[in-house]
Order: sequence, then C-alpha cells, then structure tokens
Amino acid sequence: MSIRCLNVLKHSRMPLLLAVAVLAGCSRDPDNAADAVYSGGDILTMAGEQPTYVEALAVKDGKISFAGSKAEADKLIGKATIEVNLQGSTVIPAIVSSGMPAVMAPENMPSTPNCWRDATPATSKELIEALTVALKNRKSSDVDGLYCAGFDPGAFGTSPALTETDLNEAFPDNPVVLVQAGGSVILSNSSAKKRFPLDTYRVLKGAMQPGSIGLQPGQSADFMLLDKNPLKVTSGPLPIIQITQAFAGGNLITDAPKDLSMLASLDMNAALAQEEANLAKIEGQRAIEAANKAAEATQAAAKKADVAAKKANTEAKPKPAAAPTSAQQQAKRSNEKKPLAPKPAVVETPAVAEAPKPKEVRFNMTQDGKKMTPEDFDAWMKAQGIRIVPAKPVEAPPADAKKDGG
Repeated sequence: MSIRCLNVLKHSRMPLLLAVAVLAGCSRDPDNAADAVYSGGDILTMAGEQPTYVEALAVKDGKISFAGSKAEADKLIGKATIEVNLQGSTVIPAIVSSGMPAVMAPENMPSTPNCWRDATPATSKELIEALTVALKNRKSSDVDGLYCAGFDPGAFGTSPALTETDLNEAFPDNPVVLVQAGGSVILSNSSAKKRFPLDTYRVLKGAMQPGSIGLQPGQSADFMLLDKNPLKVTSGPLPIIQITQAFAGGNLITDAPKDLSMLASLDMNAALAQEEANLAKIEGQRAIEAANKAAEATQAAAKKADVAAKKANTEAKPKPAAAPTSAQQQAKRSNEKKPLAPKPAVVETPAVAEAPKPKEVRFNMTQDGKKMTPEDFDAWMKAQGIRIVPAKPVEAPPADAKKDGG
C-alpha cells in the first residue's frame, strides 16, 4: 500500500465499507506509475530564457515523465514509486561544462597565449610578471583590463597553482580574466567579477548538456540536487554551492562534481564584449599614432626641401661687395689728397675756308650809247664766244685737317 493511501485513511473518518473501497483502489497502481517523484524544494526546469519552477518532478524508465503541480504528480505514485522530499534542496538539469559555450570565444582569439606572446613563463610568478608587462603596454592605449586566451594551469610544472588570491594581490584595481583553450577553465580576479557581474541563470543554462531543453517530459532524467538555489544566493554563489546528488538517466552517480566551482565566475559575454572593444581601441590608437608619424615625416621632408630651396636661391644671388679694408680706406684717403691732373687742352677745329667768289661781271646794258635788248645781248655773247656754265660747289676740307699740312 502506498504512503499516499495510508495518509488518506489516517486523516479521514469514513464508514468501514467506504474505507475498504478506498484500500481496494489504493492497491491498484496507476497505469503510468512513476519510478520516483521529487517535491518539496525548488525544481528549476531551465526550459526557457527566464527561470521557471515546478512543484514536482516524476521519473520513469530513465526519462522525465512529468513536471508540474504536486497534485498531478501524486496521481503517478504507485506501490513501487519512490517519493523524495527535497527538504528545501534545489533540482537543476545536469551541467557538463564551464558555462562558456564555444560561440562565446572570439573568432580571432588565438588558442596560444595572446597576453604574454613575447614571454615563456615557466612558473606562476613568471606568469604574473608577464601579465604585468602586458597590462602596462595596454595602459598606453587607455585600456585597463586583460582578457587572456591560452591559459593552461598545468603548464607550470611543480610551481604552486595560480589562484584568484594571486591575481587579486598583483592586480587589485584591474580586471584580469584567464581562459583556457575551449573555455574549460576560467580564472579571474575580484576586480573582473565586479566589472562583469554574473548572470547565474545564463551561466547555468550555458553549462547544460548539448541538446538538453531542461527538465521536460521525454527528456533523459539527468539532473542534480543542490544544497542551495544558485539564483537566490548573492555572495559567491557558485563555489559555495554543494552538489548533494547527481543522476544520469534516473540513476544515481557517485563520481559527480562536489560543487559548482567549475562554472564561470563572471559574465563571460560581457567580458568578451569588453575585450573586443579594448582590441578595437588599441588598433584605433595604433592607427592614429601611425598617421601622426606619417604627418610628422611629411612635415620634416617639406621643411628640409624648403631649407634646401632657400639655400640654393641664396647661392645664386651676387654677393654684396665686401666692406673696404683699412688699407683700402687709407689708399683712398691718400688719393683724395693728390692734386688733380690738368685737363687736356681743347683743340679747336679751324673753320672751313670759304671758296673764292667768282669775279663779278656786269653786262653793260648799253653798247655804243645804245641800249641793248635781250636779243642784242645774246647775239653779243655769241659774238664774244662767251657761254654761261653753272658754278661747281666748293667741297669743305675734312674736319681733322691740320694747318700748314702739319
């Protein structure tokens, strides 16, 4: 007889015949009796984007057969059904990863160390030193955080393991996040957790088994029992939460993790977004510096060319006369005291002698007491054998002719 039937009889007052009928009904199992029914705690199905709780969870043949109200779950209790009172514990789907899906890793994030690529730290102390140098280089671009891929906790031999306390002491004011290839291990300091506060539900959902849609009928009965509800704990929720039991296909497993410390301790989506913004800022700063250097080089070349041009123009111009030396000035004063040489006499060129005038012959207009006519004069001229010839002009002697032929 099930406990549920005993409780009905214990708390009810009914005629004997009716009680017998009830006991007869209780002796028959429901057709779909569950193997186990869980109730009495927070059952977080994680079936949607927002937290959803149910009152009871039923398991049959290694799968979840029901998730809903306690009253409906009671109908699935048979003679062999195990009823589990969670006593305030929390049930969540099984988690198998760190809560950092592969899609959260940036496409250009290398699998080898990207924060200490110029160093090969062999101990945790040397790794801290390499991170210090990387952070100093980033601060020149006004970036104050580190998001480092390629972290391998097992790469430091016998050196003590790097811890959150080590990062807190070395970088009290700067967020530092170390991520192993694939996101299986994440180590961060307190400053990073304050900068990127954790969305616990999102981390839990990201850590579920691939293909799982939460605690839903038809799904494999893979879930965990926790001593505290991660969504209701505000201080250091993950490492302090203990896993009391874990089930795979409805069967209890003994080698399950003991706590949730394997999960991301900060909002990795926010940390990744910040890192991508940091890288863009660093590249932008480098581009500005390169442009400034190019501009300076251009200005220097222009200035050099201008100086060369001025020098060439200066050399092409005639040089001004040098100032007279003291000896030259003395000679000049001596010359000024000497008497001036007499000016040469001006030789006057004699005037050209005028040609002698021809003897003036006057015609006597009377001849033998008789006035002559022009015809008489012509006849007289012919009779005398006289003819008139135009006088030849007299040439002037040369200007440089000297007197007396001397």
